[in-house]
Amino acid sequence: MIKTTIKLQPQLKQKLGLFILTGSLAIGLIVTITFFYVGLPKDSVAGSSYQYPSMSFNNPLLISGLAGQVNAVYKFSNVSTGIDAHVKIMSFYNGASVSIMDNFTSGYYDAWQPFINSPGNKTSWIDWKVTFKIAGTNTDTVLTQLAATAIDVDGDGASLKEIVGAHPVKTYSAMAGAQVVVTFRNDSCIATSSYNNVANIDTTKTQAMFMKIFNNVSSIYYRTGAVSVSGSVQIRQNSIYFKYFDMMPSPLPIELLSFKASVVNASNVELKWSTSSEKNNDFFTIERSADGHEFNEVAIINGAGNSVSTLNYSWTDISPLNGTSYYKLRQTDFDGTNEAFRPIAIDLSGTKVRTISEISPNPFQESFVLKFESENATRALVSMISIEGKIMAKEYLDVQQGINAYTFSNNEMLLSGTYICRINTGDEILFTEKVVKY
Repeated sequence: MIKTTIKLQPQLKQKLGLFILTGSLAIGLIVTITFFYVGLPKDSVAGSSYQYPSMSFNNPLLISGLAGQVNAVYKFSNVSTGIDAHVKIMSFYNGASVSIMDNFTSGYYDAWQPFINSPGNKTSWIDWKVTFKIAGTNTDTVLTQLAATAIDVDGDGASLKEIVGAHPVKTYSAMAGAQVVVTFRNDSCIATSSYNNVANIDTTKTQAMFMKIFNNVSSIYYRTGAVSVSGSVQIRQNSIYFKYFDMMPSPLPIELLSFKASVVNASNVELKWSTSSEKNNDFFTIERSADGHEFNEVAIINGAGNSVSTLNYSWTDISPLNGTSYYKLRQTDFDGTNEAFRPIAIDLSGTKVRTISEISPNPFQESFVLKFESENATRALVSMISIEGKIMAKEYLDVQQGINAYTFSNNEMLLSGTYICRINTGDEILFTEKVVKY
């Protein structure tokens, strides 16, 4: 972020690299950072913060693509012992752009500090992907622990708020009193600052810090951006420190396994959701919308407080909207902190899948059986989607009226991990469920 007062840290030294992106007021970056890693760093000590490597991002070199454009790859050499970092621009949203790939005149020399152009009256961002490889090679490796800490996540004091996000995040950490609002969806974590400005890029200003923790990753995705109601473009300096800071990790409030809708008794909508764990969960709120944008609260369901076992919830809308209804699930902690999950849609006017009775086995090794009931015959698409949002396998099927059984076979040789099984007809998503491949 650009600050009128600059506090230089002792470890600052010149960093090079020009990075140009096209932008809009709220900016974010998807970048691919490729790390080359040999062994654990010397300061790696199990059971302490030292198991997280402290990385130093210096002198980025363009090694692929056009500078500042999608698919451009920048190399940060020797970010840690045996590790190179390759930062790839994945996409721009709403006109976000970068003016400098890595700034060295303020903040921390060891942090990656891009200057980003944030257009006025927009929410914009850039997404990056970070992949770890053995130094000097193109061979992937897995880091057992990684911390990425956003420093000085704040506003301009009037009309702009910064946003940072990442996935797949294991947990996150923000100090009590932090000026950020955190939203967690599955393994994606987004923090939005207030409009308040915090002077200087300074790790003692913990109210403007937000740390993400990753476990056993060969790649991570990172997003930087801003939300602006200003009428002019602003340049914001981001400071991303791949270093662990001693902040108590915030346990995720809930682990949501599934959230689905079905038609019951011909005219009612039944919502069902399941959690695998809950922490300080006060209650759930059901919100409904006719257009998928403007939502209104329609029900509140008490949470379990704390739980480490699978819990199932349901609520029936006996007066659903005509045509398509969108439902959003929101969870609220005892301290008032809340997070919203991706909305689902169901159409009462046409053909839809009514209930999903079973996915088994889950987790699976080579195949699973999906059983469901449909009111009418139709054509549907079954997709297996990775946690990065990429469709890894898909198959069309003819749905019959009544009970259907579909067998998914791992013909695409999916790797072990978590996937989303989705059924849709056209643009309507009828069902989503998390499945795990051994």
